[in-house]
Amino acid sequence: MEMINVVYKWVLRLLMPKEAERMEKDGVLDMPTFTGDMPAAEDYLEVFDQGADITVFAYSGLDAMFAGQPRFEFRGIFRRLKPKCNLVCFRDLRRLCFHVAPGGSMAGLEFYEKETRRIMAELGSTFNVSLGSSSGGQAAFYFATKCGMDKVIAFGPAFPHSVYNKPVNALRTFLNLKLMVLDLGAYIEL
Repeated sequence: MEMINVVYKWVLRLLMPKEAERMEKDGVLDMPTFTGDMPAAEDYLEVFDQGADITVFAYSGLDAMFAGQPRFEFRGIFRRLKPKCNLVCFRDLRRLCFHVAPGGSMAGLEFYEKETRRIMAELGSTFNVSLGSSSGGQAAFYFATKCGMDKVIAFGPAFPHSVYNKPVNALRTFLNLKLMVLDLGAYIEL
């Protein structure tokens, strides 16, 4: 496994140097190690409790890989702006539009809904906002509706999710030779 990790880092630094640099700064350049076991909460969830009466629930999309995982979207923006609200970041570890739970079961939507409701109850905010981009935008609509949130902010929500997780579309991406020749980094990421 150590040799695979070395090769992974080397290829990432060679093909996507800016992404590798960003990942290294956050200390997550290593290849992910979880398989079917339930990852630790910090792998799929971050909660920034500022004692505010407003909570923003941010759901990751399928954007740039972050050590083989999607990143916690909007976290950096919130850290820089320091708004007076709580922030809860969910990351879809399996990159399947939150349909698969971190432990590998197909009950992902139920799992993330339960986690969202649990955190809503813990924080006790009276105003909750769901935020996401791409497939995270789709998740923002879904979880806001299921959990009774007050507002949804979605950038380019991905409807339907099958565009991203149907096998024929994965094959089409794999066979995109034009992208492989013109932008190898983007091809590897996809």
